[in-house]
Amino acid sequence: MISETLWLNKPYFAIPVGGQIEQIINALYIKKLGFGDWSEKLTAQKTLDFIKTSEKYRKNLIKAPKEDMDKLYKKLDSIIKALV
Repeated sequence: MISETLWLNKPYFAIPVGGQIEQIINALYIKKLGFGDWSEKLTAQKTLDFIKTSEKYRKNLIKAPKEDMDKLYKKLDSIIKALV
């Protein structure tokens, strides 16, 4: 869900499951990259803060480089054609 959200230039608000280091690291990187924010607990204030800054996160996402998917799609097409 994180990758799809970021690919679509949607700011992400993470609430990592307690004790899940991978989720905590993902949340920290989202914040560090300027793509969203995170909190250990959802509160009204954190939600309002996120909404107020979401346009800044969206601008950061739009500026972020993205891979050209054409190369991947062509490779997948060649594999599918070889299997048919």
